[in-house]
Amino acid sequence: MIKFFRKIRQNLVMNNKTGKYFKYAIGEIVLVVIGILIALQINNWNEEKKLNSERKELISDLLIDFKKTNEHLNSSSKFLNNINNKMNLFFKDFYQEKKELPIDSIQNLVFAFVNSSDFSANLTTYNNASSSGKISLIQNKQLQYLFSDFFDSFNIYKKINKIDYNNFFTGTFWELKKEIGSLTILFNHKEYEKSHHKKVTYKEYIDLLNSKIVFITLENRKTSVSNLIYSINNMLEINEKIIIELNNTL
Repeated sequence: MIKFFRKIRQNLVMNNKTGKYFKYAIGEIVLVVIGILIALQINNWNEEKKLNSERKELISDLLIDFKKTNEHLNSSSKFLNNINNKMNLFFKDFYQEKKELPIDSIQNLVFAFVNSSDFSANLTTYNNASSSGKISLIQNKQLQYLFSDFFDSFNIYKKINKIDYNNFFTGTFWELKKEIGSLTILFNHKEYEKSHHKKVTYKEYIDLLNSKIVFITLENRKTSVSNLIYSINNMLEINEKIIIELNNTL
């Protein structure tokens, strides 16, 4: 092809057709420019196609992770609501209505106050994409806002959960443990009697539950669980919006 164009130029020069030569040269330049533009456009198409493929793969992976996170959130919400219901029932039956219940029935409810679980978000894909800069492939503004809201809410949850966790080692539960020696007496008197070789009478147990330090400890734990439920439900709401938006973006 190059030899063909060179031959045409040589013929025009040899035949003194200068005007035609310049017209031809301009035409050839135009063709070259057009060829370059076409090549650039094709390259842009290929690059955009590659980016779209990477974007779809990223969104699909994010969907998998946030769906798993949704399952964990639902599980945590169910667990926390279950122990919260037992806490409310205990306060209602024992402190408010002052029902005379068997120790085993009371301790079944009290166990909720020392029961806990830790929610763990499945955010591997987002963290990796954020670290590598690939998260910029997602240009959906609504999704960006939702991601920000989710992590803000998740950080709040972690702070609340840390306070709740530390309560067993530096807070009211720790103070209660120092006061009574063992928390086992609160939720498993049989185990306590077995390990401490000391019989726990019904009156002693009721008096213990009515003590100020026990009431404050249980009330603080109840408040912590309520805060955790609020935080979990807030994350759950945002997470579900993220899943919907990711599906719409695919």
